[in-house]
Amino acid sequence: MFLKKPKHPPNSWSAVRAVLLFILVLLVPMLAQAQVGKRVMRYGDTIRFISEQPVSMQNLKDMHKFWQQAIADKREPEKIDKMYGTFEKSILYHTGFFAHVADSLADDLSIFREQLEYFDQKSLQLIDWYLSYVQSEQWQEMFTMLSDAQRQQYFHNLRPEEVLELRSKQVDFYRILKNVVAQIPARFRRNRMDRFRLYDTPPIPGTGFHELQAAFSDRLSKLIVEVEGVILVKAFIATDGQVLRAQVQQPSGIAEIDSAALQTVQQANWQPAARQGKPYKTDVLVPLRIWD
Repeated sequence: MFLKKPKHPPNSWSAVRAVLLFILVLLVPMLAQAQVGKRVMRYGDTIRFISEQPVSMQNLKDMHKFWQQAIADKREPEKIDKMYGTFEKSILYHTGFFAHVADSLADDLSIFREQLEYFDQKSLQLIDWYLSYVQSEQWQEMFTMLSDAQRQQYFHNLRPEEVLELRSKQVDFYRILKNVVAQIPARFRRNRMDRFRLYDTPPIPGTGFHELQAAFSDRLSKLIVEVEGVILVKAFIATDGQVLRAQVQQPSGIAEIDSAALQTVQQANWQPAARQGKPYKTDVLVPLRIWD
């Protein structure tokens, strides 16, 4: 005898739809958050914006120069349009990036001191060029003619008048930026390309890091130490071996131990880094061990 397969109750499909609807309600906020995350990742954060300025400005100036040179040389319209398109996309991205971090940039720029140390004299000249271009008719024409799709892509649907307001914000920001950079002492200034260069010989404390660790252990012996681990100290070593700045990157959680680590690094006799046989101003990350 065969048993008949029971039929689903009349409201089973309604139950399935209710479950699907519930899942959809949960997914919509997650998808929306994912889109926000993509947008943030696309532009990055404030520190990245500051750090990229010297190189970004140079790229913009070069692209603008090539585009204008192509016009002067009366090259094929297709090539001129292509160069213009490349420049337009780059400056739209740059302005959109600025719009994304503008509120953060309204704070005291001195908190970005380490990033601003890479703004050399050439960087300041590039900022002057950018300020000149932002205030030109060419800039206004480009940004006035933006399509709705471009405003959505680069400025998250800002109205045309709001996009134009970015100009005054940028002018104010870059003028403040120049003033802050000008106040940084010369001994802290670095070449903007040093961020991408490696030294041939790293900075070395005294006769080596073993000596530095021994000095730190000697300081610890005068304290009551009940923790283990590693402290990381970041130090900025000048071309003459002077420690221009030192800060604990990975603390122990005990002020006396962290202070001992800083003093050990600051009072060491450092040999500066070298590149191509010349002293090189750079940062070094120093690990110091703690034990009972």
